[in-house]
Amino acid sequence: MDYTTDFEGVVPVVNLRGSLTTIMPAPMPGISEVIVGGYKKVIVDVSEITYLNSSGLSSLINTHRYCHKQGIHMVLARPRPDVMKIIRVARANLFIPIYEDIQSALKDIQYSAGPTIRGGQTKERILIIQKNLQINTDLENILFEARQAVNYELRVETDLEKGLQVLKETQYQLVILDVNLELKEVEGFMATMSMQIELSMVPVLVASPHARFDRAYEFILNGVDDLLPHPFNEFETPTRIRSLMELYYIAKTDASSQQLSGLKLSRSVKASEAGTSSDKSGGLRHGHNN
Repeated sequence: MDYTTDFEGVVPVVNLRGSLTTIMPAPMPGISEVIVGGYKKVIVDVSEITYLNSSGLSSLINTHRYCHKQGIHMVLARPRPDVMKIIRVARANLFIPIYEDIQSALKDIQYSAGPTIRGGQTKERILIIQKNLQINTDLENILFEARQAVNYELRVETDLEKGLQVLKETQYQLVILDVNLELKEVEGFMATMSMQIELSMVPVLVASPHARFDRAYEFILNGVDDLLPHPFNEFETPTRIRSLMELYYIAKTDASSQQLSGLKLSRSVKASEAGTSSDKSGGLRHGHNN
């Protein structure tokens, strides 16, 4: 990725060019030079970003968080439609101001004191169901180190049945399971989620140390979407969480997409199996033997 810096009056405009596909330390190149120069407002022109993935988006988000913490007003301008789609799916546009053209961005940035995080209105909910792993505390620490803790609200349960009840009462964007939970109970948990439209769209991760990856694979065969290695990593963990949440928003926008997604294939098979069962109670039940 390359960049150039121009000025609109006294406001720097950093033009990013190329593909943005890696996680970079915040603040990103180009923007870091502006900050060192003492500027408190910056427009980032992303019109020449030709490709953006979840890692690249994490770099933009982390840089925006850094600027926000330092009292620097950073906005984006002129995103391509495909780039804007990725930003919207990740809901980053809820806290990063984005404008169609430089003049609109300039008008806002000259007269605004800067954006604020709107508390619980923008927080995404993660339900953690843990047994032996210290998922909650470890995840809180990692998200804090990655400057993303402000984006998420975590809730912890130790029982899958209670977890289902919580999911039915409150909308969550992600579920993280402890690999040490009973496999049969996890199978029933995933089958129940599959039979309910809203719950079937919620992505599920299994947190597992390397020594238990084989068991985590059994979780995935029973409908869990992906593996979250534990101990957590400051860069990998937030990126995996963000990627799975992107699937959630895609599924919410276009319900047909979940049947086209490879990550949803196992769960859709379990849903078909569950549909042939006479058990329609909607509660946690034992699954079939493979």
